[in-house]
Amino acid sequence: MTTRLAICIRQPDNDLIAAECLALTGGLPDENGVAVCETLEYVARSSYIRDGVEVIAQGETFEALTDAIRAATFDATAFRIEWMKHGNRVEIDRMTAIVGVANAITEYYPNLDHPKHRFLLLADDEGFTFGEVVAESDRGYQKHLSKPYRTSSALPPRLARAAINLAGRGVKSVADPCCGSGTIPVEAASMGLEVFAADRDDLAARITRANLDYFGYGGRVDTADAREYSQTADALVTDLPYGINLRPTESDELDALLANAARLAPVAVFLAGEDLTGRLIDLGYEQVERYIHTSASGQSQRTTRYIHRATVR
Repeated sequence: MTTRLAICIRQPDNDLIAAECLALTGGLPDENGVAVCETLEYVARSSYIRDGVEVIAQGETFEALTDAIRAATFDATAFRIEWMKHGNRVEIDRMTAIVGVANAITEYYPNLDHPKHRFLLLADDEGFTFGEVVAESDRGYQKHLSKPYRTSSALPPRLARAAINLAGRGVKSVADPCCGSGTIPVEAASMGLEVFAADRDDLAARITRANLDYFGYGGRVDTADAREYSQTADALVTDLPYGINLRPTESDELDALLANAARLAPVAVFLAGEDLTGRLIDLGYEQVERYIHTSASGQSQRTTRYIHRATVR
């Protein structure tokens, strides 16, 4: 049985990394950002998973690893080896390790500039792992930084994509009833999901439509109040318009919005400016998971968002 690993980026103040990895791969990353996974099928759409790796050989010592590589059967035409080291007990240096593994790959030659196969050599205090990189993030969110219409409080595209991924692997359609300038609908559409979006501000709805059109994405966009929105979907993902400029506890509208959302999808992901866990449970949600994401905003300010994944009872 093939062992699969997800290699995640490491940001100590970002709870979403582990949550997204678990949602997409079924594996929870360790302190080094490495997760043993059920599947790598969804790595391409990830925000924080760097690579998906199928393990070829392992060894407690470097000699045991190279022996295992020589005994393994795999295609290594035009290969390149990448190095990752964790822990303090690994004494071998990067170049010695890479050359040693390359020498163990018989009958094939490296191609560092145009590799057909990328291999990862991972060293930690438990030993050595060698595998092929078979999946990687497409980083599709990066091109959405150039969307023509935006607001000052718009979500970063990478964060929006991670929030959508929290909804789970089986999601085929996403509704965003507070779409603003359309960051969440744009990301969902780029991932091949059916998109439904709405905002009670007609200008915001038109901006979302324009941003979707700019990238050639489809999706239905309506002008509608989120408290009365009726479009159902596999998941609801939205950045509540109360997080930065208005505290949710001061808004009489929030409970009505959240209660209506519970009727639209079996799973919802809410981004807000404060913890809404208790409120969501009181309104009929269960298994509410909360994550904190802090990002730089301007030269000195930092924006903290609370991301809630909630399922309906």
